[in-house]
Amino acid sequence: MILTLSDPTLDARIHRQADFLAAEYSVVVAAIGPPLQRPGIEAFELRWPSKGRAPRLADAAARIGLRLASRYEHAYWAGEPMRRWRDELRRLGRFDAVVANDLWGVPLALAVADGAPVIFDAHEHWTSESASWSRRHRLSMRGAHDWIVDHDVPRTASMMTVSPGIAHDYEQRVGVQPALVTNAPYVSDLEPTPVGDPIRLLHVGLADPRRRLEDTIDAARMLGDRFSLDIVLARDNEYRRRLEQMVATDERIRILPAVANDELIAFENSYDVGVFLLPDRFPNQIHVLPNKLFDYIQARLAIAIGPSREMAAIVNEWDCGVVSDSFSVADFAAALDSLTPGAVARMKANAHRAAAVLNAEHNREVVQQLVGGAIASTDQPLRA
Repeated sequence: MILTLSDPTLDARIHRQADFLAAEYSVVVAAIGPPLQRPGIEAFELRWPSKGRAPRLADAAARIGLRLASRYEHAYWAGEPMRRWRDELRRLGRFDAVVANDLWGVPLALAVADGAPVIFDAHEHWTSESASWSRRHRLSMRGAHDWIVDHDVPRTASMMTVSPGIAHDYEQRVGVQPALVTNAPYVSDLEPTPVGDPIRLLHVGLADPRRRLEDTIDAARMLGDRFSLDIVLARDNEYRRRLEQMVATDERIRILPAVANDELIAFENSYDVGVFLLPDRFPNQIHVLPNKLFDYIQARLAIAIGPSREMAAIVNEWDCGVVSDSFSVADFAAALDSLTPGAVARMKANAHRAAAVLNAEHNREVVQQLVGGAIASTDQPLRA
């Protein structure tokens, strides 16, 4: 069973994980939100209980009280959704292994596994959610996250994560050495496109105020007519509307609707430079090694980033882009302004070389070995 407490249709990492494991095993994907539609994979939808506002607030207050009293396990199972999902998933039968894709889902996975191995895929640093919350939320939830890291992560059979920095922090915290499974997509049969006039910049991501996309817009505004910028965003929210108003009078900058996952890399291929300027305020941002970096490379784009250490190591190794001196708007604009059509063409050619190496095929082997090794420690694994 692959377990995720989020919408699996929006997470390309879940798609690849399911594909990797369905080649070896019968797979059920249990998730909140629309069922994942993948050939040969069974989907099970986790639904939120229907409750009125008053009972929901009473339940939340009870859980907060338990967490503030450091009774984290009681608080976890005091929530009706967790109890219901545990009982529903147990009724599906016994699995040979459970892959948990959320830190918050690890205790649930261990309860459902009933002694079978649990493999934890940490998509994020464990501080990623609570770091950006209000002080009130942190008082309640930060300790709960730490409890899962210290109490339950060491009980998993194996672990994987997305970047060396996050792997290092987990190892230092709990002595678990995660395998590295990057967010690289499958190989795309593409070639670098000719550099445009103007040079076409692209950012793809979520309309999330923590990404500070206004900094990328401000940097683009400091450039001359040699550049244009398209920002492709998922989510329709107030932050997106603020960005749309911000660029409404600038013909060189556009906010565009989201593109389907299976069409995204081909769409990106028509651009020249993939950009991502992310402030490094929290551990998750410091160690970021996101889908978009590997997507840009697979789309054969040059890369322009801030000095994010994990991304910069790849960009510098392959000489496929530029890294600004700091995360300031002025320095990022200066890095972009240094790009000439000839330099961008060379970087796109280097991204083409990198795309043959930085793709999902290596990750397939790592995921299959982690799960296979965990199952080998139990009796009578059931293969498809």
